[in-house]
Order: sequence, then structure tokens, then C-alpha cells
Amino acid sequence: MRNVYTFADHPEDHAFNWQPLANDASFVPFAIPPFQRRTPNGILVDTSNFELGDYFDLFFPGEIFNLMSRETNRYAENYLETHQNLRRNSRFHKWRNTNAEEMNVFLGIELSMGMCQKSTIEEYWSNWMPNATHGYSQIMSRDRFELLRWFLHFNDNANFVAAGEEGYDPLFKVRPLLDEIDPQLLSVYQPGKQLSLDESTYAFRGVSHFKVYNPKKPTRWGLKDYLLCEPKTGYVLRHIPYVGRYTAKPVDGNLVTEQIVLNLMEGFENKGHIVNLDNYYTSPKLFLTLRNKNIGACGTVRINRTNMPQAFKDMKLKRNDPPIFWSTGDLLAVAWHD
Repeated sequence: MRNVYTFADHPEDHAFNWQPLANDASFVPFAIPPFQRRTPNGILVDTSNFELGDYFDLFFPGEIFNLMSRETNRYAENYLETHQNLRRNSRFHKWRNTNAEEMNVFLGIELSMGMCQKSTIEEYWSNWMPNATHGYSQIMSRDRFELLRWFLHFNDNANFVAAGEEGYDPLFKVRPLLDEIDPQLLSVYQPGKQLSLDESTYAFRGVSHFKVYNPKKPTRWGLKDYLLCEPKTGYVLRHIPYVGRYTAKPVDGNLVTEQIVLNLMEGFENKGHIVNLDNYYTSPKLFLTLRNKNIGACGTVRINRTNMPQAFKDMKLKRNDPPIFWSTGDLLAVAWHD
């Protein structure tokens, strides 16, 4: 197996004029800015007296429940206005406006259902002794829960832009929710020097035009997310959901994968971080762009990437062969037989 790594640091424009090196000791890259952490452990809030619910509140601030109640009430009112011929026994006749406190309880029930899985919603409110689960009926009636679930919304449908029109957003339905949650990730924690970027797939077999299938992954069907994380803790700093061709709009001739990296690394310029990538993202052009932003980078790279040394494409390393080093400016490429 042939492995190739490239490394990059610091700003200075130059052409991709690769030159062979006897070893990596003769390669001296420019230094990125010294990394400084604001607190020893990176935690930016005082959690000394926190309970479990307090940690949840860090990432789900109160405005989220105001958003949920406001948009759920709006959708319910619009629906009932346009559906005047409901059956006499329809549960929709029982609708009354919700509030932030009730939406907080509703979300708590949804989360607890993930830890106590049953085949139907009705079973959570069942009084049949072998299947009874205490607590749900004391917190909220089943009919009320199903009403809230039916009308649950996070955005105003009146603002929806159809596909193909300017301003279309595949995540329109949940965009306000993401806009509230995403900034919280970096507001409570500062990562260490090393960062890691990769994708993750969440199991999902429902209807979605951006659902992915990969037979080589443990989760073959699902929704994909591009993640920037701190490798030591696994803490997610930023993410970009995969939504097909709308995932990232390339600029300056970048590949989509390069643009995803640049979007995720926005705000980490000149802070002394080093991002680690796999060969899905790495390219000499991307690493030079990161270097110009004072972001260090390291990653495996596909041999057929544009601007890679031609010698790497022709060589055939054997076991126990010494590694091969080539450099150009602040880039170092290494090939060896694993």
C-alpha cells in the first residue's frame, strides 16, 4: 500500500515546483502563530455546580423553545384556518396554543423515548402491566403529545423558497433551529491546537432527496454531516449537513471538498491550529490556501490530485524501501510503502 502525506504552514505564494529531498530533516517550514488556549481545559463557562439539565441548556438556550412554540402555533393556526371541514371526532378540535415551557417538556419526552424504545407511541402511555412505562401519562396526555408532534414547526412556511429559485435552502424547515444551536458549540468551548475534519453518517431510511448510501460504511443509509472536531475529546466544533449540490458553493475555482474545508475552518485563521484531513479533502491547492490563512494542515492525499509530484505517480515502492520526500515552498509530500 502506498501512502502519501502533505504538510503545510505559513503564507508565501509560489508555484508548485516540486523538488526531491534526501530526507525530511532538510525541510524547514515557516512557523504558524503560537497557539494559546484561553483556559487550560478549553471550557469557557463555569460548570462547577452544574447538573445534567444545565449542560443541556448550554446548547439549547431558551430562545429555541420560544421558536418552537411560536412556529408550532403559527402552523397550527394556518392549518386549522385552511381545513374547516374536519371530522367531528378529529383530535385537531382540541388544539390550543402551546408555550415555551410545554415545548421544553415535549422535547424531554422525545429524548426519553430514544432511551426507552417501544414499537408504537401508544405503548408509552399504556397501562397494561407488562408494558407500562411510568411517568409519561403524568407529564402529558398522549393526545396532547401527538397534537404537538403533528403541528411541530421551526420556520414560517410563508417564507419558503422553492427549489431552483434564488435563495432556496434544502434545510429551510430546520434552519432557524440550526442558527440557534450552532453558535453555542464554540461559545462554551475552545479546542486545542489539533483539529480533525471528517464526515459522519446518521442512520436514516426515511424520505429525503439528500439521503446517502455507502455499502462500505457501518451505517449504509443515512444523512451525512461534515464535522470539524477536536480529536482528543471528539467535541464537535462546527458542522455542514450534506444537502447534495447545495452543500457548499465553490469560489475561486475550488473543488467542493476544498470549499467544505474552508467553510468549516472559517474563524480559525491566525490562531495556531493544525487541521488533520483524509484523502477525500486533501490537495496541494487547499493546503496552500490554509497556509495563507496561517492554518497548519496534515493529511493523506490521492495520488491523482492536481499539482501532486509527477514522480509519485510513476514510482513503485516495495516493502522496506526508504520513504521518498519532495517539497515545494512550504509543502512537504512523503511517500512510503506501509
